[in-house]
Amino acid sequence: MVVGFLTFNLLSKGAGLSRVSYRLGLTDSLVAFPDWVNDPFGIGIIVAHTWMAVPFFMLLFYNLFQSEGLCLLGQVARSWGAGSGQWCGRYSCPCCWCKASPSCFCMDYS
Repeated sequence: MVVGFLTFNLLSKGAGLSRVSYRLGLTDSLVAFPDWVNDPFGIGIIVAHTWMAVPFFMLLFYNLFQSEGLCLLGQVARSWGAGSGQWCGRYSCPCCWCKASPSCFCMDYS
């Protein structure tokens, strides 16, 4: 409920972002700001869900990096000649996906 309240207070026509855009001269009036709360594309819902889920995933993946020792694995992979893209695609992402997939599915369907 808190995320919904904050999203409404940031994205509605008389809220924070509309006032900032009016002060910067991006819109002619507060009412000219697009309605992002009840729009047909669901921008307010997407922003609220992202704002709610990002801290959960940050804590989840930080804990995975610490417990699996992925920083040390990255150093070993780089010493064997792997670039940053190869380290992420071949070592880090598969390891994190195997461990985090149950939590990701639970977060998506809750």
